[in-house]
Amino acid sequence: MNSLTRNFLRSKFREYYLVEPMSMPPGFQSREWGFIPFDEVAMRRHKSFSSRSEAVDYIRSMVPSHIYHSAAYYDRPGAPSMKEKFWKGADLIFDLDADHLRKAPKSYSEMLELVKKETQKLLSFLLSDFGFSVDKVSVVFSGGRGYHIHIRDKAVLALGSDERREIVDYLTGRWLDIGRFI
Repeated sequence: MNSLTRNFLRSKFREYYLVEPMSMPPGFQSREWGFIPFDEVAMRRHKSFSSRSEAVDYIRSMVPSHIYHSAAYYDRPGAPSMKEKFWKGADLIFDLDADHLRKAPKSYSEMLELVKKETQKLLSFLLSDFGFSVDKVSVVFSGGRGYHIHIRDKAVLALGSDERREIVDYLTGRWLDIGRFI
């Protein structure tokens, strides 16, 4: 990206960050944050904030091109290594990307329409089969190819990778023998 384009984008992002109220995810103080500045390729990680105003001030002064936060909650989210963070739990997140769907159409608009339908089906399934409350679920556009579904329910926080894999296996029908049902 040339410097004129980068400077234009940075100024538009600055305007956005100064005007928008910037909501924080639940438990933001226990999450690790990462930022990609306009002038850098590498992410600045291991950042944490003790208050909303501290986070907003940092974002407004830095004007990053990308902002990320962990799905996990930590005792020390700003610690420099994962070992020092002390994991407390994590949200359950589903990432649906249009180009990863079977038989995805070639057209971008058709891919987005398909991933939207698949996201709605998954959301319906999560609410009915798992009984998650609507107020504990959020859906966000992931920035180009699909959607993320965040389950922020205390019931999922302590689930390990094996339990999370079982949920995915259940949702995808892995190991399901259709012959046993016909």
